[in-house]
Amino acid sequence: MKFYVGSLSRLKIISVKEVLKHYMTSYEIIPFNSPSEVPRTPWNDETPTGARNRAENMRKKFLDNEGVYIGLESGLVERFNQIYEETWCVIIYKDKEFSAYSSGLRLPRQVVEKIKQGVPHSKILNQLSKQLNASPKDTWGLYTKFKLSRKVEIKEAFRNALILMLTNI
Repeated sequence: MKFYVGSLSRLKIISVKEVLKHYMTSYEIIPFNSPSEVPRTPWNDETPTGARNRAENMRKKFLDNEGVYIGLESGLVERFNQIYEETWCVIIYKDKEFSAYSSGLRLPRQVVEKIKQGVPHSKILNQLSKQLNASPKDTWGLYTKFKLSRKVEIKEAFRNALILMLTNI
């Protein structure tokens, strides 16, 4: 079975592979730089929209009716007067869509304060990454001082959507 991953991100590809090995015996992963068509830091509904766009853009490009198209997008969501980061996954398989998301990690108060002051999230992450000598892409790692990693949220979202696909819910 071919799994088209709508990203060239090494972290996303590794995450997909780690989940697939628990549920599939034979698979091929095909990474492709599929645009999300949402802002760099998506908010609320933009996050699942970005994941859907990634999956749909690949489906239109590859036209493999047996392929599994995976869109993964991380973003921020405001719930219960707090801001969380979560990842959404949309899988398109045989003209059916299966979507799911990860658990959310509440952003640290100092990050939220800077966002409220108008500082872009990406700039905040760059500052944190310099302080901690780490990648600005590992948001959960930066927020938790590496007690968790962004891979956790990516794997959760993909696993949840994959289970829906495999059980045809």
